[in-house]
Amino acid sequence: MGEYFRKKLVYLKRHPQIIPMLLLILSCCIYTFLLSRHSNATMYVNNKIIAFNLFIITLASIMTVFTFIAVKKVNKKAIPVIILTVALIILQLVLDIYYINVLYFEITVKEVPKTPDISASIVWSYVHIVSLSLSLISIFLLPLYSKLFQRINTTKQEQIQQEQLAYDKIEIDYENK
Repeated sequence: MGEYFRKKLVYLKRHPQIIPMLLLILSCCIYTFLLSRHSNATMYVNNKIIAFNLFIITLASIMTVFTFIAVKKVNKKAIPVIILTVALIILQLVLDIYYINVLYFEITVKEVPKTPDISASIVWSYVHIVSLSLSLISIFLLPLYSKLFQRINTTKQEQIQQEQLAYDKIEIDYENK
């Protein structure tokens, strides 16, 4: 069991961008799996801009995952792709906030009945906003925790002991000469 975690930690040391990628996949799944809730809420709210808004958020959510998957290693060549990913995340955040505001406007001003679909859509939009925010934070902190991962010693204890024995043998041989 310990060997399994050591191998996963070695993989994280070599590919720290997997953490934001998994968070982006999670936020994309949250949004796409609950798209029917959003569509039902849009049906009650007779606003064509909201339907287009949902389409753009869905498209940006899927594109965000695919653009960040293109980042194999974080280096200078990957900066434009990371900027595009961050721009798509910010677009989703803005459109989610706009979507929530329009739903609140429709409920309060136009007195559209607050159905369970509208309530669920608002709640899941907040969850999507939180997951996107965590993804964005993980992308910005990627250089920091990649350096922290590099400091973690992932060598096996047997390997350390063998290296120590080899060093001791060389030291003894040197002293004998």
